[in-house]
Amino acid sequence: MMFLALTGLAYASPPHVHIHQEIHEHEAEAEAEAVIEEPELPRVRASVEGFALGMPGDLTGGFGARLTTRRNVFLTADVRGQASGDWTGRAVAGFDVLGRWQKFDLTLGLGLGGAGDWRERALYGDLGAGFAFGFAYNRERLHFNYNHLVPFGDNAACLGLAESELRVTYDLGDTVSLFGTGMRRVPNVDLGDRKWALGLGARVTF
Repeated sequence: MMFLALTGLAYASPPHVHIHQEIHEHEAEAEAEAVIEEPELPRVRASVEGFALGMPGDLTGGFGARLTTRRNVFLTADVRGQASGDWTGRAVAGFDVLGRWQKFDLTLGLGLGGAGDWRERALYGDLGAGFAFGFAYNRERLHFNYNHLVPFGDNAACLGLAESELRVTYDLGDTVSLFGTGMRRVPNVDLGDRKWALGLGARVTF
């Protein structure tokens, strides 16, 4: 019996061994947390894009830009011109409700813009405004976006802003992306009966 007790004491780990083991375990956990921690996002990210849209009886080209802050606030602006002479320009400011949940986005914002005829250097009425919202589903390099803008009025400028857009984007890398877009416009007598448009574009992110 005494031999067994002495044997157990001989094989028992001394206290300082347990202390070293706990220190190593804490260090390993700290290193694992440092690896999992995401890199800090830049304060502002900027992107520019160019696109071409085919509408019934017309062709549209345009440019756009977007600024997004670390706090998920964004500002977008785009200008489009039709071969027929019509043009539209708008800016939308808003935020992403879901924040850093990168798989899904829910954006809300306000839009302001106008429309006119570049051949006559004319503006169709006053500036228009509307409420903008959008949904997005992100899968690594593939992104699906739906954006809609509801005008606050029924004048020509407001109706020129009203649209629904479905966009599919593929990231070629961290900087360049290609996208296809389908857009439904609200028909209007002054702006022409342009209901549907399909197009392609490219975006560069800085």
